[in-house]
Amino acid sequence: ALPRFYNGQESPQQYKRTLLAAADAIATRAGGPERVAANMTEPQLQRAFVVLSFLVHYYVWCEDGAAEQVLPRTIATPYWHVAKALGCEPVYTDAVIMWNMVGAGGDSTADPDLIHLEFSWTQTESERWFSVIQGAVLRLLDPLMGRALLLREEILPQYTGGEGPGTAVDPAHAQAAADFCDDLASRLDDARLVMGRMFERLDPHDFLVFRRYFEGWQSSSEFSRSHLPTGLTFSGVEGTADALTSVVLGGIPGANAGQQGSWHVLDAILGLTHEEPFLREQRRLMPASQRRFVERFTAEPAVSLRAF
Repeated sequence: ALPRFYNGQESPQQYKRTLLAAADAIATRAGGPERVAANMTEPQLQRAFVVLSFLVHYYVWCEDGAAEQVLPRTIATPYWHVAKALGCEPVYTDAVIMWNMVGAGGDSTADPDLIHLEFSWTQTESERWFSVIQGAVLRLLDPLMGRALLLREEILPQYTGGEGPGTAVDPAHAQAAADFCDDLASRLDDARLVMGRMFERLDPHDFLVFRRYFEGWQSSSEFSRSHLPTGLTFSGVEGTADALTSVVLGGIPGANAGQQGSWHVLDAILGLTHEEPFLREQRRLMPASQRRFVERFTAEPAVSLRAF
């Protein structure tokens, strides 16, 4: 129903009342807001995280020029516990973009024309296109991750990271490394072509409207800092029913491409480093399972195709 509010069919204030009434009903059915996330499977947690991210970010950012400073417990607590169960921060992240996409050609399709969003703030083609272009790029890269892991953990350690060269290279291992590099180069060529299509259907005016819903809590952006100068308060999310504690989150960015694990993996396997800490800082925004996968590549001793 979010696009109804975007299109002026209902006011933001009416939306907020509707949201909180629905959140109260869900909490009652679950036995309390802290129970909403209990006993969920991983796919259920991912879906809940998508839904709650859309609702919470709209609740905070929907009034142009103003932002809610406090998130009521009835919606803050489920979001908090779902995020903690996934091992990430309660904020709209790049994972939400990926989990919100459905492909007519299946979940592996990398054709942006065949990828759609399950939920949308504005239901504009611009919003869909902005998200699915990013998703299509990742769907091109993700199939290489299994092969990257094989190189990192099974093949490359035999020749790098020890006392130095001296082991004769198995021709099959050399071929595996060469084939990976060739296929990566081809996928990156395809990714450039996909990225080059961004402005086919992305209207910059639409972007400036839905972009603010991506904002995090007192993040580094001027917009977020000025509208949430002390961060966002999550009401009553910790403690027991007799002694609930609120938590203020600040310095938390919203979604950006630096949270996409495949790029971190490729940097590590290629032996590329960056002086800026930005990418490393984004890893805490990844779901724990994705972050653990990335850490298998970034852990010492460093092993890379460059060293090989």
